[in-house]
Order: sequence, then structure tokens, then C-alpha cells
Amino acid sequence: VILHGQNGSMEDIYDIAYRYSEEGYNVLMPDLRANGESEGSYFGMGWLDRLDVINWIDTILDENLDAQIVVHGVEMGGSTALMMTGSPLKDSIKAVVAEGAYSNAQDVVQMEYEARHEKLPVFPFFYMMNPVMKVWAGYSLSEADAVASVATAKVPILLIHGANDTYATKEMTDELNGAIASTHKLVTIQSGGHEDCRYAEPDEYYNNVFDFVNTYVK
Repeated sequence: VILHGQNGSMEDIYDIAYRYSEEGYNVLMPDLRANGESEGSYFGMGWLDRLDVINWIDTILDENLDAQIVVHGVEMGGSTALMMTGSPLKDSIKAVVAEGAYSNAQDVVQMEYEARHEKLPVFPFFYMMNPVMKVWAGYSLSEADAVASVATAKVPILLIHGANDTYATKEMTDELNGAIASTHKLVTIQSGGHEDCRYAEPDEYYNNVFDFVNTYVK
């Protein structure tokens, strides 16, 4: 299951799907909420989307009980995959790969708020968003916390970080890496930025991805 980033669609991750297909995997690429051709008025920021992914996986397992599943996400898709690990998961989910994942929705949206509204104070304007989102979107930004989720993870996790990524920062990645309860590995792509690690160093990227996931998929 391959998950795209914010304001994206499955078309953005065809190249990743192709690599998995070459490795012998079947591929599912859903459009996340309010992205691509999916319905919805509000981004799930990974929190609502994690439930959709779990439902997709249940559908796969309804068709094939023996399926071994890897979830590979980029940016918001990566955070979706990480947030998913805090939920009870079936043993069929063998590994998670998250590239450019943010630690939690509140921090990353606050960064965007501060960049776009330099003259407005963060408090109280920004913090008024949470109760409004709870009513309109069904969740608050503070709930969408990948760090809290991975603290109870049982599935192996590979984190991929671009050294030049100023959106999903090194501090966010280190926080995630330090919180993961399950077997995990962090790979830093030195020439990578945000969402482009697989283009910056394709051999290093995919060698690490398949060395990791193929350890757990038999």
C-alpha cells in the first residue's frame, strides 16, 4: 500500500509503485481524503487517513488471507503510515516505510501558519483552529500525533529523511526515531530534500527500502 503526500494523488507515486512491482509486489495506491479523486472537504493530516488505510488493508485480506503487506508513505502519507502503527494491526502488516514524515500535524501546520501570517501572533489565533476543526473535520490537529502513535508500534519501521528537508525537519525525524517502540531504522539521504529522496539518490533509497522490507516479507 503506497501513500502519497499532501495536495497530491496516486499519480505522484507511480514511480515507487513501479519499483515494488519489479520486486514482485502487488500494489494499491489510494488517494487520501480530499486529495486526488477521493471525496472529502478536509485533509485528514494522517489521522483520519490511517483509518481508511486500515480499512483498505482489511479489504485486501478479505480477498487474500495470506497477503503480506507493506505500507510505504511519503510526507503526509508517511505520517499516515506511522499514525496507523498506534492502532491495533493485523499480523499481515509486515513493515512500514515513511519518507519525509512529520512528527505531528499541529507542529507542521503551525510552521505553515507562521510562514504565511508573520504579523499575526500564534496565540490565540492558531490555537482557535483545534476546536473549530474538531467540529468541522471530526478531529483536532493535536490528535494527529505520529510520535505518540509509534510509541506503541509493533510493526518494523523504516524512516527515510532528506538532510536538506526543511519541512519534515531533522528534529522531527529524530523525535520520531527516538519514540519508536518496534524494530526500526533511520536512513538519511544526504542530498535529499522534501519528498525527493528517491530522485536524489535512487540506488541508496531503494536498496535500503527493499533490504528492510524484504527482511520481514517472506
